[in-house]
Amino acid sequence: MKKVIMINGLIASGKNTIGELLAKHFNDNGTKAEFLDIDKAVEEINPDNVWGNEKETLKIWLEARKNYAERTNQSDAEVISVVGPFFSKAEIKGFTDYINDDSELYLYTLDTPLEVRIERNKHRSRSNDPKDITDQEANFQKIKDLMYGGTVKNIGTTEETISQILEQMENNMGQINKNDFKD
Repeated sequence: MKKVIMINGLIASGKNTIGELLAKHFNDNGTKAEFLDIDKAVEEINPDNVWGNEKETLKIWLEARKNYAERTNQSDAEVISVVGPFFSKAEIKGFTDYINDDSELYLYTLDTPLEVRIERNKHRSRSNDPKDITDQEANFQKIKDLMYGGTVKNIGTTEETISQILEQMENNMGQINKNDFKD
């Protein structure tokens, strides 16, 4: 049975780093794994990074989620680590609707302190305006108790964060059922 691990988090929370290292951990331990970043799927659909109205933007993100769900299904990897925004029920559904029913689904939101994210953002190739990060944090604080799946404190080393995710998986924490996101 394929395990699909969805990594969620705010801007500069460490999603790509953790997602890549999680796939590496499984590969290094004899389980074939693959890393996917939904932002890359968006770039494939919208290479010029030109955004229209909200409806057009949502359409691009849904198409990206569907494309990577299909890629997940076609992969011969036993574990897929997928990074993308999975905050809302619609964002989760837009991906899990297209995942094969026999896959085990896990969702983890990285909880990374604002100060750490602002500092990390300074060193990114495509950094965001610090105000965007602060605004996103304020919005997240309003909904964080309503999040789906598990939450992982991303405040120590990357190895500690990976260990937290693996421990939660062993205890079936963070496991989600795609039927919970049906209309």
